[in-house]
Amino acid sequence: MVTVDLHMYAAVDVRVTLAGRQPNAVDWTGTVLRHVFRGVPAGIHQIVVNDVMGFSETFDVVVSQPPLVTSIPRTPLDYRITVEPSEPMVGDLVTVTALVTMPTGVGNLPRYQLLGDFEPVLRLESPNEVGFDRFGEVANWRLMALETGRC
Repeated sequence: MVTVDLHMYAAVDVRVTLAGRQPNAVDWTGTVLRHVFRGVPAGIHQIVVNDVMGFSETFDVVVSQPPLVTSIPRTPLDYRITVEPSEPMVGDLVTVTALVTMPTGVGNLPRYQLLGDFEPVLRLESPNEVGFDRFGEVANWRLMALETGRC
């Protein structure tokens, strides 16, 4: 995409072309007349600015090749989640533990959040969002058992 901004202090009929073609969009905002050219191939292109009085200015613009985007393979995470005790009684403190590892190296810093509809069986007693500065840390959430049952 090539954008040509002309700073204007009076309403003047101005035409801008890029390699002989008209802009895809023209926008007038305050004192700036913006001409936008989309889909411009890589290379050197001539821009011509003409006004109604016959004045003309020509200059070249260099459009570089867009960087080659390669997809980054998604690395599967290994995780283990445990719930203790597995059959809590009313009043028991229930601990949910999550261990997440990335076998092929470090990626984004992990942040964990316990999601689910636990009420009225369990009530979260600890902060919900847990963040770490590396993989392999253990995340714990403490919940209070409000009813007897199986987790």
